[in-house]
Amino acid sequence: MSLCTWRSFVALNLWLFLYNFKHDSLYHGLLENICQSKSFRQRCNMVISSRILYSRVLYACWWISGKEIGIVVATSCIFLSGSVFATYFTIQKTFIGVVITYSLTMGIGMGFAYSVVFAIATTWFPEKRGLIVGIIVSGFGLGALVFSPIQTALINPTNIKVDNVTRHFTDVELLGRVPRTLLILGGILLGIQIIGFILLRPRPNAKQPNITQKIQALNDVNVAPKQMIRCIDFYLLWLVMFCNIIPITTITSTYKQFGQKYISDDRFLSAVVTISSLFNCGGRIMWGSVADRFSFKVPLCVKLAIWSIVLITFPHLALFPETIIKILFPIWVFSLFTLFCGTLVLIPNATGTVFGAVNLAVNYGIIFLAFSFGSFTCAIFTTFITPDGAYVFQYTSCGVVCLVALFITLWIEDKKTPEKCRRCECFVKCCLKLRVKQPPNSPYELQALKT
Repeated sequence: MSLCTWRSFVALNLWLFLYNFKHDSLYHGLLENICQSKSFRQRCNMVISSRILYSRVLYACWWISGKEIGIVVATSCIFLSGSVFATYFTIQKTFIGVVITYSLTMGIGMGFAYSVVFAIATTWFPEKRGLIVGIIVSGFGLGALVFSPIQTALINPTNIKVDNVTRHFTDVELLGRVPRTLLILGGILLGIQIIGFILLRPRPNAKQPNITQKIQALNDVNVAPKQMIRCIDFYLLWLVMFCNIIPITTITSTYKQFGQKYISDDRFLSAVVTISSLFNCGGRIMWGSVADRFSFKVPLCVKLAIWSIVLITFPHLALFPETIIKILFPIWVFSLFTLFCGTLVLIPNATGTVFGAVNLAVNYGIIFLAFSFGSFTCAIFTTFITPDGAYVFQYTSCGVVCLVALFITLWIEDKKTPEKCRRCECFVKCCLKLRVKQPPNSPYELQALKT
């Protein structure tokens, strides 16, 4: 089979894997039913516990991915699909069991496979890494397009309204459909995983690299993890990732609850969730394409600036009547998803640009540890938030955090930034001894000599 054909197969495979992982509408929609008798803090902490374990496993398993790809991916499929099936039993017995099966176990499954498929994607498509990674992870953002309508059709086919006081579903017949829905959705997930597993193929290494490949290898930046932690850019990227994860965790765990509080139409909210997945998916492709053209720094700065404005203004939609909210709510939600999905494309691109592609998997895994600390920070703040005014405090704080991330990003060195976009070079001229050392024959060094 030709290399081009294999690329098509691998692209489809990776897209399928990430497609079935990203089912936030399934995850948070079911949380509303599972946790309808639990407090706001407990619901958020359940989401966060999954995120924390997900990032821990993601880092811990990256070093395995290069050796036993099949075993890691198969284990991921078992954990992920099995967690949904197991929740059929735990949801009828105990809340703690749901936390274990639907939150912690699912987090393990997500972490295992995400690490493997991401590493494979960067080896198959080295020329347009940003765009291709954006296309691959777009499947990670498209799950709600299918799962949200299916979930609504199975659980709430007659569009029963939420309780006017609790703003949660209290209909006994509706809640009774949740266990059966878990079995159906678990079967769908397992079927998609099997297809992806069959198509999974790592890129074969050339037996004897040609002269061009040898020269390119000498000129490429190649920073090992032990060297990376000695560079200031690593800590700056880690902090940027940390700041980005805080609003991402907040958005994914509260935006639909915010809509439910002020909008009574469940089908309308389901439609918003479904369409938002398209923006989440398309946004990743867009950010990947932009990163290939402008590198990572300029797009990241623009994203953070706009994101902060949208976050700060989002909770104030509650000041309008419901008819106006139904117009503004989708606009803000679509904007939030388009902006936050850029993080999962631009940060990997930044890691590869600054530290090289050879150790991208491990290096990005270390940087991705910021995910757990950011989620844990959200858990702490959620503990002290009262229901009254919670959304204003959360989203305003997230907007401020984005501005902090914007300031930190200005200090990160990006040698691939176009000349016309280099307006803040003064920030990267400090701590030169702690910056990444470029190869003596790299294009960047030769260009510096010419200028």
